[in-house]
Amino acid sequence: MTVTAIRSQRVASAAVTTAATTASGALIGRITAKEGSYEDGQWTLKSLSETTLTPNGASDKTIGSEIWNVSLTPAEVVELGLPASRLSSQASRSALEGSRPSNRAPSFYEMQIQETYASALAAFVMLLLSLPVAFTPTRSGGGTGFLITSLVLGLLYLLTNGVLDAFGESGALPPFVATWAALVIFTMAGTSLLLNLEDR
Repeated sequence: MTVTAIRSQRVASAAVTTAATTASGALIGRITAKEGSYEDGQWTLKSLSETTLTPNGASDKTIGSEIWNVSLTPAEVVELGLPASRLSSQASRSALEGSRPSNRAPSFYEMQIQETYASALAAFVMLLLSLPVAFTPTRSGGGTGFLITSLVLGLLYLLTNGVLDAFGESGALPPFVATWAALVIFTMAGTSLLLNLEDR
């Protein structure tokens, strides 16, 4: 759906294309409207062209206008067209349940939910990885080594976390694994580094 103008929260005009699919996701038809207007709580599609796909080929027919029964407001259409941003867990659950418009794969919203809970632990991991730097005198024999190790681990954590997030949002990895794997691994690495520092 492409928005051409938004005049207010009640009135809008847009070019609309909708697709019809089977239960397995196969495309069986398409309806294109040169104009779709939203007024008084409902969409009216005008200058409709319907394409139906059959085993024998495609057929087209022209329809005048009809009511489009969807619970989609102009404000929500604009929101769907904006670049992806961080969503709250409540908004992500609403998108998964179908009570909020969505234009991303379910795995994206599942990742948003997991990251809401993981964000606090992410700050703890970065703090844990930096502790050896705070407690090691730079003039001591192993001070430089701990400093470099902490820096490398911090950069590796950011890189690994970013890659796993991308895999999780695309559905290549389960969202739970993609969110928590780096946190668990680098928490263990940071703890090990800190324990080695105490043994010195």
